[in-house]
Amino acid sequence: MKFNPSKCNIMSIARSRSPFTYLYSLCGQVLSSVPEARYLGIMVTDELSWFSHVLSIYSKANSTLGFLHRNLRRCLAKLKQSAYISLVCSTLEYAASVWDPHLAKDINKLENTQRSSTRFVKGDYCMTSSVTQMLQELG
Repeated sequence: MKFNPSKCNIMSIARSRSPFTYLYSLCGQVLSSVPEARYLGIMVTDELSWFSHVLSIYSKANSTLGFLHRNLRRCLAKLKQSAYISLVCSTLEYAASVWDPHLAKDINKLENTQRSSTRFVKGDYCMTSSVTQMLQELG
């Protein structure tokens, strides 16, 4: 197997404040060190923090939700629900067993997307409406 040195990076995973740094070379090129990298769709950081991964998933899901909101505004709720499940929900749940959020700030970010999606699917943006009840109705 041949590796392209311009596409290769080094990431030292450690929880210490000053980890050891080594210079690695491949085919005569010194590899650069990066603080985070995407591997199979999951953002892995050198501190093993999931914040950057949750942030990238949150922004991708919200951008997809905005796209659906612009294009499916006048469609039936069943179609909106189908589009949400296939496009937004799949983004939020991809590899969730690996990066399962346990910090309140991460959980709240993902819950905000779920709540916005619920209002979109139901078409109910009234401030007095209960989002929890709408979630239960949608299952």
